[in-house]
Amino acid sequence: LRAARPGAIVSAVGINGSEQSQWSRWRNDWMQDLEPGQPDLIAIAYGTNEAFSRSLDESLIKADLESGIDRLRRHFPHAAILILGASESLVAQGGHCGVRAPELDAVQRIQKEVASNRKTLFWDWQQAMGGACSMKRWISRGLGRADGVHFSAAGYVQLGDDLYEGLVAL
Repeated sequence: LRAARPGAIVSAVGINGSEQSQWSRWRNDWMQDLEPGQPDLIAIAYGTNEAFSRSLDESLIKADLESGIDRLRRHFPHAAILILGASESLVAQGGHCGVRAPELDAVQRIQKEVASNRKTLFWDWQQAMGGACSMKRWISRGLGRADGVHFSAAGYVQLGDDLYEGLVAL
């Protein structure tokens, strides 16, 4: 239900470790969980797990993302959709930059392409971190975790603030 005062309701639908392709394996009516809030904005945050694949099917990743956006638009025609681009992610910390997830570039490229083609908002998570080769700096500053994938609470707060500022600027 809509509140009388402005604000945000955050409702996370999904599971850590999920991939966009799993939407079709969840129960068919899961989007009804979002209906009571009548969302103005729906953010899709997938791609990092896909980037760790050693045999990424780019056409399938693209089709899954496009299909997900189309389903959301049918169910929530008045909501804006925001794709959160996959963050800088490492499989190892060796070398100057670390070793990036093997398919990260491909996933990020697909996300940007789909956002443009499907007329959705796009937030470049990696750019918010400082671009490619930024995760090791985040780890050294205590903003990223040693696994090279996740962030500390302070890191998530900083990223959340950056995302908020970007949305307000719209």
